Amino acid sequence: MRTHEHIIGQTTIKHWADSHETSDEVAEAILWIAIDIIDAQRIWEDPTEQEFLAVWERATKNGRIDDDILWWGDTTLYSIHRDFIENVR
Repeated sequence: MRTHEHIIGQTTIKHWADSHETSDEVAEAILWIAIDIIDAQRIWEDPTEQEFLAVWERATKNGRIDDDILWWGDTTLYSIHRDFIENVR
């Protein structure tokens, strides 16, 4: 089973989340899909649509957790998700 330990080593998800002012669930999802810590930082700064949707699905447990209470920096997942959807139209 894949885990995030291959990326963050001794750093905890909580520490990474706090240092990015990001919800633990979002941080864990970013670290889950990233190849390494550099990739995690790139995803946090500028995710592709596919990466964002993968993070959204994991962080919200496919919509079972309200995306308006999860933060990616200073923005909720709801706001980012809405912007991605509007840009597709």
